[in-house]
Amino acid sequence: MTTSSLDTLQTAMLSYWMKRVSCCLQWHLRTKFGSQFYNNLEGIQECAIGQDCLRQACSADWWEWRAGSTVFYWRWPTYALELARDGQPVWTRGNLPADKRPKRIEPSADIRHQVRAKLQNIRDKGYVRTGKVSSLTNYFCVPKGDRDIRMVYNTMKSGLNECLWAPAFSLPSPESFTDNLEKGSWMMDMDLGEMFLNFPLHEQLWPYCGIDICPFFQEDTGSSTLWVWWERCMMGLRSSPYVTIKTLLLGCEAVVGDWTALDNPYHWASVVQNLLGADTYDPTMPWVYKMNSNSRIAGTIKIYVDDLRPIAESKGECWRLGHRAATLLQALGIQVSARKTRPPSQTPGAWAGTVAVTGCQVVGVHVEQDKWDKAKALLATLLSELQTEPTLDRKFLEPNHCGLNGSAGDA
Repeated sequence: MTTSSLDTLQTAMLSYWMKRVSCCLQWHLRTKFGSQFYNNLEGIQECAIGQDCLRQACSADWWEWRAGSTVFYWRWPTYALELARDGQPVWTRGNLPADKRPKRIEPSADIRHQVRAKLQNIRDKGYVRTGKVSSLTNYFCVPKGDRDIRMVYNTMKSGLNECLWAPAFSLPSPESFTDNLEKGSWMMDMDLGEMFLNFPLHEQLWPYCGIDICPFFQEDTGSSTLWVWWERCMMGLRSSPYVTIKTLLLGCEAVVGDWTALDNPYHWASVVQNLLGADTYDPTMPWVYKMNSNSRIAGTIKIYVDDLRPIAESKGECWRLGHRAATLLQALGIQVSARKTRPPSQTPGAWAGTVAVTGCQVVGVHVEQDKWDKAKALLATLLSELQTEPTLDRKFLEPNHCGLNGSAGDA
């Protein structure tokens, strides 16, 4: 097969990137522990984490992290370095569970083969490892399309979720990104890969996040017991959304960087209060927004779990925002799925369940077509049920019964 010049360039740049990651890790270890960092107990522990990062980085190709990924903790800001390296400690209440019920064997050979492939994938990527398990997590598969399955890990059955506490937090609403739009704004969409599995699970939960994989690998090992535990924020764990989104937002602080720098696409010069009743009030603009040096709404990036949306005043600026976000997040070890990136547009797809359109004159917002179809179907179902139900007693509609005549007794 003939190798094109572009393939050669990609290989050379990928090799250069891998060398930079390795040199950066060595510099961090020498700076923190000295040149003999491999003789220091804490240095040895960090070396083990760093080696796992290098293994996964060196197994990546130009487009994907073939062997999974781990955050490059040494590149994170000082205040978030320990969190990125060890994970977020979780709050527990009561005694942690000790559920060791074995996994039942799947009756279908085809399902067994698919589940084995899914489990082998997380084993190869180092997301689960062999250890002394104190409690097992039940798991099962559900169909994903016609030929694939999705693994579901049920930590509620073992009682682990009941023992954990995580603070509540709000997710972005449609208003949180439409308030950054004006006529002529541009938006693009980016997607993160393996959002939960990219971030470390704190070691205090490792023994209680075990899974029994023996029914799918017994023929390979010959052992009657084969348990592994999760070392990443697994799906289904109560603390996973809080931990992963918090860590990602800390990483995005590094993406935004110095907002006062004029060469930073996330630069903004002032905060404008466009309040109702003011002489300068403009109903077409948000009530409060950041303005750049061009007297336009400053460029920003909005995050909805693993969906990123850069917003800027022009198509070129939107590309700059997305490029900075993608390169710096990848530098921190967070997967950015380049194949899922959608270029800047004034008519992008849905984000947070809402479709926003910006033209030369107005900013429009409408709901997704499938949600609208579901709403119409639900309304039609309700109307048909009302037609089949007996007629409501009209006394419930009389003013006296509803307390509208001002009588306390009737109210």
